[in-house]
Order: sequence, then structure tokens, then C-alpha cells
Amino acid sequence: MIKNFIKIKKEMNSSTPHVSIQTLLTSYSENEIDEIIDWAKQIGADNVNLKSLSMGSYTTKEMKKEYNYLLPRDKKLQRKQSKVYKTICRTPLVQALVYWNGDLGLCCVDFDNVVTLPNIKEKGFLKTLYSEEAIQKRKAGFQKQFDLCKKCSLGNADYMGINVDFKK
Repeated sequence: MIKNFIKIKKEMNSSTPHVSIQTLLTSYSENEIDEIIDWAKQIGADNVNLKSLSMGSYTTKEMKKEYNYLLPRDKKLQRKQSKVYKTICRTPLVQALVYWNGDLGLCCVDFDNVVTLPNIKEKGFLKTLYSEEAIQKRKAGFQKQFDLCKKCSLGNADYMGINVDFKK
């Protein structure tokens, strides 16, 4: 599916949309970093993000103990949390997320769609994204006003993983 999308983008001789391949860095994938990067470059992606798996945000102590084996073994590849609490999070302003049912999402940490935003089915993606309701909720996310944001391991991370940009 990704290959077909990039093929059509090339056939249209278009530089947009920007195609980013993202995968989680885990104990299972950390030894495949070079292969993942090579594959993404080969198919014509614009960049690849190897996002370090987190045992943060909503993970109970029991879950952390049970699934800790999934974290990358190489300490350099593990997500690092800032010692300083960040009062803003730019993620809701620079990324857009759409759930399977067409609902907009605040960010990838809200995997349960706790912060409800409008659905794109009626007015389309752009009109919904720039609707007053979506703008207000994304602004509140930027200001970390939701409970979800206060315990977020993404917004306070100093190290998220590896990003390789092929277009530079």
C-alpha cells in the first residue's frame, strides 16, 4: 500500500504529500535499524522515524514490569524524559491524527480518543481540522490542559528516537 502511494506520487511528479515511515524501536526491531532505513529510502519515502517505545503515559507498574522486555536493550535508543516539566506541547499543532471512524484525534498518545474532536466525514479533513471546536481543543492540548497531557511521556521527552531525512 505504501509503495503504491509513493509510486502514484512519483507518477504525478509531486513533492507532496510528505511521506514519513514511522515504526517503533523495540527490543525486537533495534537490530534492524539499518534495514528499515534502507527500505524506506529504497521505496522513496521522504524520511523515516524510528520512535523509541515508551512505557510511560498510561502504563501501570504491573504493565511496566510485564512488558519491560519490549524496550530497546541499547540504553542510547531508550526514550529519555526531561527533568524539566514542559508547559507546552507542540504536537497538537504540528500533527493531525484521524481515527479509523473519521474522528480527529488530539495526538498519538490519545489512543483511546479521550479528547473528542469532530469527525471529518461531514465537512472533510481541512474544514474539520480548522473548525472552531478543533482549534480550541488543539490549543488546549498545546497548553497541556487535558489530564491526558499532564501525564504524557511524549510531550516531556528529550529523546524520541531516530529521524533520518532523505531529502536533505
